[in-house]
Amino acid sequence: MTIEREITNSGRMPKDVYDQIRDLPDFSRRETTCEELFGQIFSLLDAEGIGIDITRSGFRAKTDARIIQKISERQSSFFLRDIFGLWVVVEKDLERALIPGIISPVYSATPEFFADGTPSVRDYSIPEVKIWNRNRNKNISDEYSALHVNGVFDYGGNRLGIFELKVFTKAEDKLYEMTRQKYELNRSNGRGV
Repeated sequence: MTIEREITNSGRMPKDVYDQIRDLPDFSRRETTCEELFGQIFSLLDAEGIGIDITRSGFRAKTDARIIQKISERQSSFFLRDIFGLWVVVEKDLERALIPGIISPVYSATPEFFADGTPSVRDYSIPEVKIWNRNRNKNISDEYSALHVNGVFDYGGNRLGIFELKVFTKAEDKLYEMTRQKYELNRSNGRGV
């Protein structure tokens, strides 16, 4: 399978989450897609001289069960932006801010804002973004400060996918690891998305 960065056919964004999951490939294909996306993004960042801690970076595709759980928890029919999840830990803190400028032009079909008003680039180190997110996700740590970059890509058959790249500095990655267990516990107890 080849993932196209530029949208060259008549691919379309899903109307809602149900339209999105109807066209999703199976979990194995989603994992392969994540791996390919991660390779492409790693190559893009490497070509720009961005140092990535590859031992702390990676990818995952949401399972069918987690997709269904998230749909029911969030009480919204808007499509999911993180079925294809990627994360990188930058070697130098200053490089973190450069990543949207490298990624966004390559995945040019990505809107600046999605139809629900969510920006495609969200820097959770900015207090206003943190407050906005707190209203959407009550269980996220107050200290969470990663940079999220969404990208739209074509994965064939007129299907557009959306990936979410989380960018962490080394300090943000350590904090994420320390707070993730509490987040997952709260989410599994039905108190978060």
